[in-house]
Amino acid sequence: MVRATLILLLSFFVCFELTHFDVPKISAKQIPERQMKCLIDNAFYEANTEGKIGRQQVTQVVFNRTNDGNYCKTIRKPQQFSWTSIKQLKAVPEKLRSVLREEILLIHYGIESVPFREATHYHTVDVRPVWRKSLKVAGIYKRHIFYT
Repeated sequence: MVRATLILLLSFFVCFELTHFDVPKISAKQIPERQMKCLIDNAFYEANTEGKIGRQQVTQVVFNRTNDGNYCKTIRKPQQFSWTSIKQLKAVPEKLRSVLREEILLIHYGIESVPFREATHYHTVDVRPVWRKSLKVAGIYKRHIFYT
């Protein structure tokens, strides 16, 4: 009896929460498949070892630097992302592609957020690019330093 009552109460609160609280409004456009592939590749090669938040943070930087929705152009621009100059890369595992797609869409549609939402630049802690001196540090996440 106690268990049934707990389940009933839990069901009520879940239904109440879903119907009485605002759901994030989705206003962003869909990401075309070619652009999504570039975003997935970039998240994987730039921050795969940084976990979900690190990959989403790197993706947010790409979103912040792209005005026209052409994420591939931003990513492939010379000297922007180090992995793009490597000739042979191992392919992104197919199982991971769907995970990365979901992580990207959660940021794109504003369902989830990242710690340094306004960041436009980043680099690993292993390098010291000249451009860093002209920007303000937004924060550090694992092995990446983010700037605005």
